[in-house]
Amino acid sequence: MTNLMDLICNVDQHRSSIVKTFEKPNILYNLFDADDLAWLEDFGRTQTPNSRRNDNGTLFTSGNFRSIINRYRRKLEQVLPGCSDSPDIDGNFFITPHQYGLHNDSIPKNKWHENGAKDGEYHPWRNILIPLWQAPANADSQILFFKQRDVDWAKVYKHKQTEQVATTYPVCRDYAEIDTFYDVKGTRMPWQDKRMEPAEYMLHFDEDIDRFRGLEVEIMFDWKPGMAFAFDSWQLHTTNKGNPAWHQKSGLLLCFFKKLWAT
Repeated sequence: MTNLMDLICNVDQHRSSIVKTFEKPNILYNLFDADDLAWLEDFGRTQTPNSRRNDNGTLFTSGNFRSIINRYRRKLEQVLPGCSDSPDIDGNFFITPHQYGLHNDSIPKNKWHENGAKDGEYHPWRNILIPLWQAPANADSQILFFKQRDVDWAKVYKHKQTEQVATTYPVCRDYAEIDTFYDVKGTRMPWQDKRMEPAEYMLHFDEDIDRFRGLEVEIMFDWKPGMAFAFDSWQLHTTNKGNPAWHQKSGLLLCFFKKLWAT
């Protein structure tokens, strides 16, 4: 059985290759019908061998993702061509009562180190997220992606804020320390200490806008069950509570990997 961490390269040494793989988010609405969503929800409850819960009440289950790829290969390839060639698939099903804070979804460095810090042949590439449901069903919420792609290990971003964060990722509390921001063209984006604009993007967010200081919006779109969207693993993103607000929601995150020489 493949050990994912044996495959992962030393991100710090391969940024020049990784930045050549960037793309904008790809969004397909109504890709999965009600029967598909019911099957996926049941799979997340009954066919995933791993589970954990964090301090904000979010429940995660994971594992056995190749079965999902085999069943929905044609649909997933529409969202992310080449995803079924990934040597392994990471990710999770999640059920959460909490607005997802600003983060990227690459690979936690501590897990890579615990496995021996081998410089493998693959790097985090792109992810697919499939919203499964939200409660109430008429909630109108969005997800926001920023131009910044942080070609670094997975982290949460909480600029100049000291409160505890319910996460297993490291927390960055000073964006001035980051020198690994790039745009979709692979060009460096030095962080600038300025207010995020336009502030209208932050409507219905339960957040201090200074958490997004110095960031630039790439795209914001509705979070709808049955849709699927692909995005760069490194791309900073967050969700809002919406209006009408949701109180709980569920989705499936699938993470794919690409061989370095193929970049």
